[in-house]
Amino acid sequence: MRLARGGGSVMALNVAGMAQALLLQIVLARLLGHEGYGHFAYVMAWINILVYVAVMGHDMLMMRNVAAHQARQEWALLAGVLRHAAVLVGALSIGISALGAFLISRQPGIPAELGATFLAGFVVLPLLAMLRLNAAVLYGQGQVVLGTAPERLGRDAVVLLLVGAATGLSLTLTPPAVMGFVALGGASALTLILYLRRRLAVLPAPAPRAVFRRRDWIASAFVLGLTGGSQLLLQRSDVLMIGWLMTAADAGVYVVACNVAELVLFPYLAVGAIVAPSFAAHYARGERTELAAFMRTTTLMTLAGSLVIGIPLIVLAPWILGLFGSEFVDGAGAARILMVGICLRTVIGPSHLMLTMTGHEQQAMRALGCAAAANVALNLVMIPAFGIEGAAAMTTLSLLGSQIAMAAMAWQRVGIPPPLLPRRLLAALAPRDGGPRDAETGG
Repeated sequence: MRLARGGGSVMALNVAGMAQALLLQIVLARLLGHEGYGHFAYVMAWINILVYVAVMGHDMLMMRNVAAHQARQEWALLAGVLRHAAVLVGALSIGISALGAFLISRQPGIPAELGATFLAGFVVLPLLAMLRLNAAVLYGQGQVVLGTAPERLGRDAVVLLLVGAATGLSLTLTPPAVMGFVALGGASALTLILYLRRRLAVLPAPAPRAVFRRRDWIASAFVLGLTGGSQLLLQRSDVLMIGWLMTAADAGVYVVACNVAELVLFPYLAVGAIVAPSFAAHYARGERTELAAFMRTTTLMTLAGSLVIGIPLIVLAPWILGLFGSEFVDGAGAARILMVGICLRTVIGPSHLMLTMTGHEQQAMRALGCAAAANVALNLVMIPAFGIEGAAAMTTLSLLGSQIAMAAMAWQRVGIPPPLLPRRLLAALAPRDGGPRDAETGG
């Protein structure tokens, strides 16, 4: 019941955010035009990847450690990891932005508008990194709705209002200006989430003296960061490669196709945000039965939600993409390929969350890293031959392969099988040593 209520609340929030984000993307695509939106989307793809580099896995570390330390009442360690993550991510994100701005300013051949968009994007980067980190703390506390709302609704609402105001004043919108609006939206969302964190104190009063295990935290976060970075690279390397092998305008068409396809992911995002800290807490307490129940419930809920959203979107893909402009209809084939792949992945279940929330992030990193490398290699061949449809097909194939591999690893390491896969395939994936490897140690 808790999962259903929490997942329903976050689902409603995600639906509202989905509608708002879709409206914003349509407005920007029509106001900026085919090429201008391509520049904006291409820079945002780079910024999102660099945000992962700056956070360096500390968002997943915080979500897991907040839930686990609270379950064990390890307040001194919790105080230490909170301070450690804030200082490190803040410094790293600012440093990456400064280096990026310096490198862009030294590139004489880059178009002026694209260069200015990159410079504005480097202002956005630290704001989004700190927003992601602080949202993860609220996720770990079980406050998923409050952790999701500032970024899902607040940031885009501010951008939409600013775009509307500029249009009302008959001002000419450019990609750098819109990126500046994103910076203001990110700053507003970060201010709100810091206020919520202050009101929902994660530590008891009086605050305990912090205990630091920086070496362990950095090592674990680094692996989590490589895992998340590999996953993001797996999902976004195709955008970067289309911009490199084709044009930024083609990358813009593909980004719109990806964004429409990713609407099918919202059930996973809604339910997964609830389940992730529960995985960590149940595993820390050795509650394997509850862990298996959460795995099955999550898989069923995400599959049902993805099919309900995905089937109409597959049918209506050309019409939806036409809302962005006639040039974007060419992305319908790629969007349909990506949607089918997402639906197939939900059948396998949240194996990535199972691994990372139970301390087996190295296994997830290996699976995602291999898939990301394979995706880059395949796209080098398929994008020149088949364009954006080739990129969509290879990304879908790589993501499915990594999901199946992580499902096998989760069963071998944690002892929780993927609940919806066929029995014959389960027999092939079954642990060969007769049980989970950490069964003797209790995790």
